[in-house]
Amino acid sequence: MSVEALKTSSTGFLREFHFSTLAQGVIDDLMGEVERPSWMTFAVNQTSDPLAREILFTITVRIAPHKRTVILYEGKIGVGSDKPRRFDLVFPVPERVLVEFRDQLPTMFANWLKSALLENAYKLYEADPRIGFQPHDMVDELVPSPLFDPPERFSRTGLPVNSLNLSEFDEKSYEPPHCAFCGAPHSMRSAPVWAGANLMWIHPRCWRTSS
Repeated sequence: MSVEALKTSSTGFLREFHFSTLAQGVIDDLMGEVERPSWMTFAVNQTSDPLAREILFTITVRIAPHKRTVILYEGKIGVGSDKPRRFDLVFPVPERVLVEFRDQLPTMFANWLKSALLENAYKLYEADPRIGFQPHDMVDELVPSPLFDPPERFSRTGLPVNSLNLSEFDEKSYEPPHCAFCGAPHSMRSAPVWAGANLMWIHPRCWRTSS
Protein backbone atom coordinates (compact mmCIF):
# COMPACT_ATOMS: atom_id res chain seq x y z
CA MET A 1 0.00 0.00 0.00
CA SER A 2 1.49 3.35 -1.00
CA VAL A 3 0.73 6.74 0.48
CA GLU A 4 -1.49 8.85 -1.74
CA ALA A 5 0.24 11.93 -3.02
CA LEU A 6 -0.65 14.91 -0.86
CA LYS A 7 -1.06 18.25 -2.58
CA THR A 8 -0.10 21.49 -0.86
CA SER A 9 0.25 25.02 -2.14
CA SER A 10 3.99 25.04 -1.58
CA THR A 11 5.22 21.54 -2.33
CA GLY A 12 2.92 20.12 -4.97
CA PHE A 13 2.49 16.36 -4.96
CA LEU A 14 4.38 14.29 -2.44
CA ARG A 15 5.88 11.31 -4.17
CA GLU A 16 4.62 7.83 -3.33
CA PHE A 17 6.40 5.51 -0.94
CA HIS A 18 5.77 1.79 -1.07
CA PHE A 19 5.39 1.17 2.63
CA SER A 20 4.02 -2.34 2.23
CA THR A 21 7.24 -3.49 0.54
CA LEU A 22 9.31 -1.68 3.15
CA ALA A 23 7.29 -3.27 5.95
CA GLN A 24 7.74 -6.76 4.55
CA GLY A 25 11.51 -6.24 4.53
CA VAL A 26 11.49 -5.18 8.19
CA ILE A 27 9.30 -8.15 9.13
CA ASP A 28 11.56 -10.58 7.26
CA ASP A 29 14.56 -9.25 9.20
CA LEU A 30 12.71 -9.69 12.49
CA MET A 31 11.63 -13.22 11.57
CA GLY A 32 15.32 -14.08 11.24
CA GLU A 33 15.87 -17.66 10.12
CA VAL A 34 12.26 -18.63 10.77
CA GLU A 35 10.14 -19.01 7.66
CA ARG A 36 6.97 -16.98 7.96
CA PRO A 37 3.97 -19.36 8.09
CA SER A 38 0.99 -18.85 5.80
CA TRP A 39 -1.33 -18.43 8.79
CA MET A 40 0.55 -15.36 10.06
CA THR A 41 -0.03 -12.18 8.07
CA PHE A 42 1.03 -8.54 8.40
CA ALA A 43 -1.13 -6.07 6.44
CA VAL A 44 -0.21 -2.42 5.91
CA ASN A 45 -2.98 0.15 5.49
CA GLN A 46 -3.02 3.93 5.30
CA THR A 47 -5.83 6.34 6.11
CA SER A 48 -6.12 10.10 6.53
CA ASP A 49 -7.43 11.97 9.55
CA PRO A 50 -8.36 15.45 8.20
CA LEU A 51 -9.28 16.85 11.61
CA ALA A 52 -5.96 15.90 13.16
CA ARG A 53 -4.15 16.60 9.88
CA GLU A 54 -2.44 13.22 10.12
CA ILE A 55 -1.78 10.19 8.00
CA LEU A 56 -2.31 6.97 9.95
CA PHE A 57 -0.31 3.89 9.03
CA THR A 58 -1.80 0.71 10.48
CA ILE A 59 -0.08 -2.66 10.65
CA THR A 60 -2.66 -5.39 11.23
CA VAL A 61 -1.20 -8.65 12.54
CA ARG A 62 -3.45 -11.68 12.09
CA ILE A 63 -2.99 -15.23 13.33
CA ALA A 64 -5.43 -17.51 11.50
CA PRO A 65 -6.72 -20.77 13.03
CA HIS A 66 -4.14 -23.46 12.38
CA LYS A 67 -2.77 -26.75 13.62
CA ARG A 68 0.81 -27.56 14.47
CA THR A 69 2.75 -30.76 15.00
CA VAL A 70 4.32 -31.05 18.42
CA ILE A 71 6.60 -33.53 20.15
CA LEU A 72 4.99 -35.42 23.02
CA TYR A 73 6.26 -37.91 25.55
CA GLU A 74 8.92 -40.36 24.34
CA GLY A 75 9.07 -38.82 20.89
CA LYS A 76 5.39 -39.35 20.08
CA ILE A 77 3.82 -36.86 17.69
CA GLY A 78 0.74 -34.87 18.60
CA VAL A 79 -1.28 -32.09 16.99
CA GLY A 80 -1.84 -28.79 18.71
CA SER A 81 -4.02 -25.89 17.60
CA ASP A 82 -3.88 -22.13 18.03
CA LYS A 83 -6.87 -19.82 18.29
CA PRO A 84 -7.25 -16.89 15.86
CA ARG A 85 -6.10 -13.52 17.09
CA ARG A 86 -5.48 -10.02 15.77
CA PHE A 87 -3.95 -6.77 16.90
CA ASP A 88 -3.23 -3.42 15.24
CA LEU A 89 -0.22 -1.13 15.47
CA VAL A 90 -0.82 2.51 14.50
CA PHE A 91 1.80 5.02 13.39
CA PRO A 92 0.36 8.58 13.09
CA VAL A 93 2.35 10.98 10.91
CA PRO A 94 1.46 14.70 10.87
CA GLU A 95 1.02 16.11 7.38
CA ARG A 96 3.76 18.67 8.06
CA VAL A 97 6.21 15.79 8.59
CA LEU A 98 5.24 14.38 5.19
CA VAL A 99 6.11 17.74 3.70
CA GLU A 100 9.17 18.72 5.73
CA PHE A 101 10.79 15.30 6.22
CA ARG A 102 9.48 13.25 3.33
CA ASP A 103 12.93 11.87 2.44
CA GLN A 104 13.37 10.61 6.01
CA LEU A 105 9.87 9.15 6.22
CA PRO A 106 10.77 5.61 5.01
CA THR A 107 13.51 5.35 7.65
CA MET A 108 11.19 6.74 10.32
CA PHE A 109 8.53 4.23 9.33
CA ALA A 110 10.95 1.29 9.32
CA ASN A 111 12.36 2.24 12.74
CA TRP A 112 8.88 2.66 14.19
CA LEU A 113 7.69 -0.68 12.79
CA LYS A 114 10.70 -2.55 14.14
CA SER A 115 10.31 -1.02 17.61
CA ALA A 116 6.54 -1.53 17.65
CA LEU A 117 6.75 -5.19 16.67
CA LEU A 118 9.50 -5.94 19.19
CA GLU A 119 7.54 -4.18 21.95
CA ASN A 120 4.48 -6.28 21.10
CA ALA A 121 6.35 -9.52 20.36
CA TYR A 122 4.95 -11.09 23.53
CA LYS A 123 1.56 -11.17 21.80
CA LEU A 124 3.06 -13.55 19.23
CA TYR A 125 5.02 -15.87 21.50
CA GLU A 126 2.26 -18.50 21.60
CA ALA A 127 2.25 -18.55 17.78
CA ASP A 128 6.00 -19.09 17.45
CA PRO A 129 6.42 -21.41 14.41
CA ARG A 130 9.32 -23.09 16.24
CA ILE A 131 7.08 -24.42 19.03
CA GLY A 132 7.51 -28.18 19.21
CA PHE A 133 11.17 -28.09 18.15
CA GLN A 134 13.28 -30.72 19.90
CA PRO A 135 17.06 -30.94 19.41
CA HIS A 136 18.35 -34.22 17.99
CA ASP A 137 21.35 -35.70 19.76
CA MET A 138 21.74 -32.33 21.52
CA VAL A 139 23.37 -30.92 18.40
CA ASP A 140 20.57 -29.02 16.66
CA GLU A 141 19.83 -25.56 17.93
CA LEU A 142 16.78 -23.35 17.89
CA VAL A 143 17.25 -21.04 14.89
CA PRO A 144 17.48 -17.32 15.73
CA SER A 145 14.47 -15.06 15.38
CA PRO A 146 14.54 -11.54 16.89
CA LEU A 147 10.73 -11.45 16.84
CA PHE A 148 10.19 -14.73 18.72
CA ASP A 149 13.34 -15.02 20.83
CA PRO A 150 12.97 -13.90 24.45
CA PRO A 151 14.81 -10.64 25.23
CA GLU A 152 17.04 -12.25 27.87
CA ARG A 153 19.95 -14.62 27.25
CA PHE A 154 18.89 -18.22 26.89
CA SER A 155 20.10 -21.62 25.74
CA ARG A 156 19.20 -22.66 22.21
CA THR A 157 19.18 -26.38 23.02
CA GLY A 158 17.76 -26.27 26.53
CA LEU A 159 21.06 -27.37 28.03
CA PRO A 160 22.57 -25.42 30.94
CA VAL A 161 25.29 -23.76 28.84
CA ASN A 162 24.90 -23.52 25.11
CA SER A 163 25.40 -20.89 22.42
CA LEU A 164 26.86 -18.49 24.97
CA ASN A 165 30.11 -16.62 24.67
CA LEU A 166 32.04 -18.28 27.49
CA SER A 167 34.51 -15.38 27.67
CA GLU A 168 31.58 -13.14 28.63
CA PHE A 169 29.72 -15.76 30.64
CA ASP A 170 28.62 -14.52 34.05
CA GLU A 171 27.30 -17.38 36.14
CA LYS A 172 25.58 -14.99 38.53
CA SER A 173 23.46 -13.38 35.79
CA TYR A 174 22.63 -16.52 33.82
CA GLU A 175 19.83 -18.82 34.96
CA PRO A 176 20.19 -22.40 33.65
CA PRO A 177 17.15 -23.58 31.69
CA HIS A 178 14.51 -25.53 33.58
CA CYS A 179 11.04 -26.85 32.89
CA ALA A 180 8.30 -24.25 33.39
CA PHE A 181 5.88 -26.93 34.59
CA CYS A 182 7.82 -29.11 37.02
CA GLY A 183 10.76 -26.79 37.71
CA ALA A 184 13.36 -29.50 37.15
CA PRO A 185 16.48 -28.68 35.10
CA HIS A 186 17.17 -30.18 31.68
CA SER A 187 20.00 -32.56 30.94
CA MET A 188 21.51 -34.46 28.04
CA ARG A 189 19.56 -37.58 29.05
CA SER A 190 16.31 -36.20 27.61
CA ALA A 191 16.03 -33.48 24.99
CA PRO A 192 13.60 -30.72 26.01
CA VAL A 193 10.97 -29.20 23.74
CA TRP A 194 10.72 -25.53 22.83
CA ALA A 195 7.35 -24.14 23.96
CA GLY A 196 7.73 -20.49 22.98
CA ALA A 197 9.36 -17.58 24.77
CA ASN A 198 6.80 -17.57 27.59
CA LEU A 199 7.49 -21.15 28.73
CA MET A 200 10.75 -21.71 26.86
CA TRP A 201 12.12 -25.28 27.31
CA ILE A 202 9.91 -27.96 28.87
CA HIS A 203 10.11 -31.72 29.34
CA PRO A 204 8.23 -33.73 26.69
CA ARG A 205 6.41 -35.61 29.46
CA CYS A 206 5.31 -32.31 31.01
CA TRP A 207 4.05 -31.11 27.64
CA ARG A 208 1.97 -34.28 27.36
CA THR A 209 0.39 -33.93 30.80
CA SER A 210 -0.32 -30.20 30.28
CA SER A 211 -2.11 -30.65 26.96
